Amino acid sequence: MFRGETFENAAVRKITDETGITDSKTIIPIGIIDCWNTFFPDSNWDEDRRSGYEGTQTVNITIFCKYIGDDNMDSKMNDESKTQFAVEKSKWVTVKEGKSNKYDKYVRLNIEKSIKNCYLHE
Repeated sequence: MFRGETFENAAVRKITDETGITDSKTIIPIGIIDCWNTFFPDSNWDEDRRSGYEGTQTVNITIFCKYIGDDNMDSKMNDESKTQFAVEKSKWVTVKEGKSNKYDKYVRLNIEKSIKNCYLHE
């Protein structure tokens, strides 16, 4: 997130940056799916830290967004997105596909929680 940016605005920005969707008005934030912490035992900032305060923590917020644009949108990312955000490829998947072990556990967990929160339907 950028300084002063809301969770919802950050989600819309990340979606437009990483998918190639150019019209941010077609992305509607609906609600928070989940929030969790990730802890890392060491960090680039450790050199100047006092003993016992090494490492870093990230706070991860996932936001459910609805896309109201063209249903036939090409989901291929442009080269700038691939280079700038280190994302190799993306594709749209069904809820059933996203719940399979084929995808990252956080994808699966967020889909399950989106169903539980009534954002998605199976």
